[in-house]
Amino acid sequence: MHIIIILFFLSLLGIIVMIGKKIVLLRNNKLTTENNFSIQIPNLQEIGHLTVKNSRKYGYILLVKSVRSYVLSVNFLKNKYLEIKKSTKKYIPNKKLKSIEKKDSKFLKVISDYKHKIKRIKDKIEEEEGIQQNNKLE
Repeated sequence: MHIIIILFFLSLLGIIVMIGKKIVLLRNNKLTTENNFSIQIPNLQEIGHLTVKNSRKYGYILLVKSVRSYVLSVNFLKNKYLEIKKSTKKYIPNKKLKSIEKKDSKFLKVISDYKHKIKRIKDKIEEEEGIQQNNKLE
């Protein structure tokens, strides 16, 4: 809060000094009231050229910064995920992990048994049809 007040009074003092210089010049008749601009306005084509040039430059910088921040954030999240995964494995007993794996393997075993049974039934049907077709041919 104190910094804001100090800056306000410094800017106010600067304005007073600028106005005071103008008043002194007016009293000495060294300043005329004509519009003499000391600032030169550049050509509109130059302004357009500089705008395009700077926008491209800053666009490329913005693109590089955004891609870099994306890669860094993805790597950071990946590392944190792996750390959390390692730390949670300490708290999960191995028995639970084995039981989960057994459930998965039981499921796969049931599916493979089902496939084998279907294959046997298909083979039996093909054998019976093969025998029946051979009898018909004879």
